[in-house]
Order: sequence, then C-alpha cells, then structure tokens
Amino acid sequence: LLVTMAGRRLIAAAVACCLCLVGQLASALLDDDYPKVRRHDGALLPLIGIGVGNLPAERMNEVVTYALASDMGYRLIDTGASNEVALAEAIDNGLESVTEDETVSIHVITKVWYTHLGYERTKMAVRESLANLKAFQSGQYVRVHILLHWPRCNDEISWMDCEGEEERLPQHVKDAGPPPHLDPENAWKGSWKAMEELYADDELRQIESIGVSNFGHEDFKALIEECEIVPHIIQGNVWSLMFDPWLVNMVRENKVIFQAYNVMNGIVKRGDVAPNAYQLLRNIGEDLGPFTVAQTVLAWLVQQDVSVIPRASSLSHQDDNSPYWLSSVPTLSDEEKEEIERAVKALLKGEDVEAPDSVLATVTNSLDIAITIFFVDEEGEEVLAHEEPVEPGDSIQLNTHPGHVFVAYNDDRSFEMVLEVDAEYGQRQHLEVAEPESVAATFLNSLKEVINVFWVDEEGEEVLAHEEPVEAGNTLELNAHPGHLFVAYNHDKSIRKEIQINAEYGEAQHFDLGEL
Repeated sequence: LLVTMAGRRLIAAAVACCLCLVGQLASALLDDDYPKVRRHDGALLPLIGIGVGNLPAERMNEVVTYALASDMGYRLIDTGASNEVALAEAIDNGLESVTEDETVSIHVITKVWYTHLGYERTKMAVRESLANLKAFQSGQYVRVHILLHWPRCNDEISWMDCEGEEERLPQHVKDAGPPPHLDPENAWKGSWKAMEELYADDELRQIESIGVSNFGHEDFKALIEECEIVPHIIQGNVWSLMFDPWLVNMVRENKVIFQAYNVMNGIVKRGDVAPNAYQLLRNIGEDLGPFTVAQTVLAWLVQQDVSVIPRASSLSHQDDNSPYWLSSVPTLSDEEKEEIERAVKALLKGEDVEAPDSVLATVTNSLDIAITIFFVDEEGEEVLAHEEPVEPGDSIQLNTHPGHVFVAYNDDRSFEMVLEVDAEYGQRQHLEVAEPESVAATFLNSLKEVINVFWVDEEGEEVLAHEEPVEAGNTLELNAHPGHLFVAYNHDKSIRKEIQINAEYGEAQHFDLGEL
C-alpha cells in the first residue's frame, strides 16, 4: 500500500496521540485507589478489568468470586450475552459479604450480537441482558454497559455464518425484526437508535453507558455523524489502536473511552515472531520493578487512559494483571513509552526491531571493600573496564558482549573474582562481586569400584552427600565449606576413604580417591 505524505503525517500525529487518545479524559483514583477514567458525561469507569466472554460456564463462579473477593481491586468485567446468567450468579456469590449499606459498584460490559441488530431486535436483546444481569440480589450493585458487538455480520470473516446463524435463531427473535444481514449498512443504525432510547429512558434507568465494539473508522464516522448520544466506549483490537489513526483521532476528538482487547495474544504471546522487541519489553519491565512483559504492556496502556480487559485464563494471571499490580507500576518516562510503543508495533506486525549490539551488564559490589573491574581481552591482558573503583554497595553498568570475561580485584589483589558474561545480545545480566560462600570440591574416583560419598555432620552422623553412586573413573563435584569432613565407601564398606576440606572460601580443592 502506498501512503501519501499527508497520510504519513496523519499517521504520525495519530500515533503520537493514540495512547493519549483520551488526554482530555482525566483518569482518577477514588476511594479504592485504582485507576478510573472519566467519561464524556462525567461518570467514572474502572480502567482495568477481566474478560470472561469466552470463559466456560463451569469456571465462571471460581474466576469471578476470586476476583471480587480478593484484594486485587477488580470492579470491571467484560462478557457477552451467552454468559450473562452465569456471570450474574457468580457476582452474587462474590458479593455475599457486602451489605446494602456499603457502596459497591461492579461494572459489567455486555454486548448485542450481530444477529440481533436492527431497532426491535436490539431493544429485545438489551432488555433480556438487563434481566439476566439483574436477576440476583447483587443486581443492585451491577452497573450495565451495553455495546454493539459488531457493526454487521460479514461472511468474509471465516467464522461468521450469516445465513446459517439467522436460520438457527429462536422464532421469537426472527419475529422481532428483519434479518440484519440483509441490510448490513443500516441495521446497526437502527440498533443505535434503540440503545439511545433505552439509555435515556428515565423509567428504566438501568443502563450505565452505551458504546460499540469492532467498528472501523468508516462505521465510527457514520455513527458520530448520525448519533444523538455520542458513544461512551469503543472496544477494539489493540491493532486498531496502533494502526488505525483515523479511528483513533475520532475517538480522541469525541472523548470516547478506548477499551483494548487482544493484548495478550496480539502482543505478549508473540515473542517468537519478534524476539528482540520482546526482550526490549522484558528489559523495561525489569528496570521498573521487576514486572512481567504483560504487566509492562498493560500498565503502559492504562497510563494512557486506555482501558484493558485481559482474559481470566488463570487465577495467577488474574493476580498479575490486576488493578492492584498494574497501578503499582511506576509512571513511565517519555523514553520508556516510546520504546514500549516501538516494541508493541513490532510484535503486532511480526517485524522485529533491530537487535542491540551489546549486553548491558550490571556489576554490584557486595563486599565491604572497594573493587576495581578489569576486562580480560583475547590475549589474556587485563584492561581497566571502569576508571573509578566501585565502592561497597555500589553498582556500575557496562556495555559488553556475550562471552566477555571480567575480573574484580581489591586494592592489594588479595581478593580476586572472575565474572563471565553469558547473556545474549539485547539481554541484561547482573554480576555480583561477593565473598564466595563455598569451596568447590572435586572427587575423582580412580578406584575400580563404585563408591558412595557421605558428609560427616557435627555429631558424627554420616549423611549421603550425593544421591547417585560415583562410577569408577567418574568425578563428583560438591560445594563444601572449610573444615568439612567427607567419607567414601564401596558397596560393602570394605574400602573407606576420609576426605578433609582444608581450602578456604572461594578456592577449589581436588581429591583423587585412589591416592588417599
């Protein structure tokens, strides 16, 4: 595709603001201290939630009750019409301990499926969703947000079956209104009019907000031009957020909240297609916390007032990606935001960023004396790697390469420690200079029999030092301490060899059992 210079400028401008697309929407921290964003009508929406639309019904109760009962801060749940009853029951179970005097709001986003597009079908679908989600005692705490799931059914999308799905609908749905796939350009417009009326119904007063999902920039433009009530939310693939600048500009200009899905599968789980970009995200996450790649990307979106609803694939991921943890990620610098954006685009497109040409090594001095770091070149010569000594407790960073070797000395060189870089390009490695905590003891079995090695403890008890016997001619390596005593036996204990460790910490000691 050819992009004109004007188009490039538009893309560049949109990219610059795509992650501040709701820059005029002030995110807020209320009583629960978790991020929220202000809608264009002044109400607040939690920015971080979980997606349960495709969750098997048998797992719904476990996932939702855990989310609500834990201290992770979840108050936003995204679902679809097929899961509404199971979700409502799970919310009811999760809020058992809440009294009517307490102020609790659980925001549920549900959707109208494309088979129910059109004025009458949508009115019927919305009323059914409200009844489903308000069916239990906890319904008083549920704030329902209704979206149009798709602007139309499209047979060019492999999993959509427009005529087949229409044929399989219950008769009462068919009777409610004409098949929407026969009028694909206008059916959703009737749906939006129905949703506007239901939202504005003073007697109903059960819909918190209305919006759309999976609308491209052309459909969204048509909606903005015709609507009486501007959508509060647009839910879309994170791809659209990054690569549809026309849509992003309209969303920003109309102060609509963008809620991103497919962050995990589209970005976080694609490290194999863009490993350098993935490593870049890992490095940033490590510097920030450390935080995982998922936490880093989700927090980056949230800090730009983009709502996120990762699927609740496991309870551990629920914890990791919760409001509690994502709000604990430090505020990103402009440079970090730019680097994350660069990596995210590379992962989405499968076009990797250029590999860094070095390893960033951090050397920490955990001794109580100053040390000096030298690089050991290919000829074994030691070259000063850092001009100033590294004081106790301090760290330095070195740009180096895989396989490079450094050595650390104190002033009189009575202390020496070799440091080897085994990280790959683009990765980071932490090298700690500390007092060795063991003696590297090597036992060579030069006997003609299999032997077992035991450690003799302070009370004289013999404790097996290695689970497997040492075959004849083989070597056993153990981390030991100065003064430790070992004993080696053959199978019937007719041979007994005592081994005393007399080396100091950080040294190595070799024993040939045949010579003892």
